[in-house]
Amino acid sequence: MKYKTIMLIPDTQFEPGKSVKHMNYAGQAAKEWGVDCVVQIGDYNDHPSSCKYDKDKPGILGSRNIRADYEIGFRGNEEFEAGLGNHSCRRILTRGNHDERPRLLAQTIPAISGLVEEYEDRFENMGWEVYPYQEPVKVSGVYYSHMFTRTTAGKSSAMSVRSGASSAKAQLQANLMSCTAGHSPGFQYTELPTEEGLRMSMIAGSFYPHKMKYPGPQGNKHFQGIIIKHMLKPGTYDFEKISLTRLKRMYG
Repeated sequence: MKYKTIMLIPDTQFEPGKSVKHMNYAGQAAKEWGVDCVVQIGDYNDHPSSCKYDKDKPGILGSRNIRADYEIGFRGNEEFEAGLGNHSCRRILTRGNHDERPRLLAQTIPAISGLVEEYEDRFENMGWEVYPYQEPVKVSGVYYSHMFTRTTAGKSSAMSVRSGASSAKAQLQANLMSCTAGHSPGFQYTELPTEEGLRMSMIAGSFYPHKMKYPGPQGNKHFQGIIIKHMLKPGTYDFEKISLTRLKRMYG
């Protein structure tokens, strides 16, 4: 299908107790810009209750916490739909590593498998085309995935499977195609002219209003916002960065 405008929503990492109002702003922007297709690049939910690093904390595996981790994501989707209104567009979601956390946890704790299956069914059917973790989807000649694991050696490594490409440049050098990923906070972009046309590589991994604890005081200064891709041709586009601050001023 041919599209005129695509909105990229980077990692949202919805977490209980944190605001989801920014998804309403994104929905309003999609409507105002007449976006044909929206791609949420993964790590839709943070799923802190299913994090393997917190497995020894008392009560962290309680079903109430796991439910809350999913429910906040459903609230985020409701905000997006409210902002979108009657505007119709294709919606794609490429699962991220955080989205996989409950499934992986259920493999080691069978007692929660029924709960996880129940919420995964709702997640897979909330109005988005959901693509498996690390499975790229091609839209207007650009491949989208939460991360790209191929290295310049032509194969994946143990490190790249966990973390993806180290930069937009490395991502392009390894894949030699136009590709867009998330996972890494902030925004990176590079391009490469070839005889077959321009190849464009982008990494955008943060669209959340709260600060993360793990990067420390110097690690939360990166870009937070969405990307609008215009003038779409197979594998190429113009793009505009729209910060969360700007979105709030426009629609808040």
